[in-house]
Amino acid sequence: MNKELLRFMRASKGMTQQELADLMGVTQSLIYAYENGRKPIAEHRVQQLRNIFTDDYIARCRQFLNG
Repeated sequence: MNKELLRFMRASKGMTQQELADLMGVTQSLIYAYENGRKPIAEHRVQQLRNIFTDDYIARCRQFLNG
């Protein structure tokens, strides 16, 4: 999962960075760091994101971003 996909998924659901952080049990600054490429998204966090957004939604967002 890359930073553009994460930002797009979050924003398209109308979520703030803080709302996503609360769901994941992390800080808003970590979500900011992920979305701005300052930190790589750890594998266990990717799994959390898959649980929050679902694989189907992630695939549709990827498809949209890739044209």
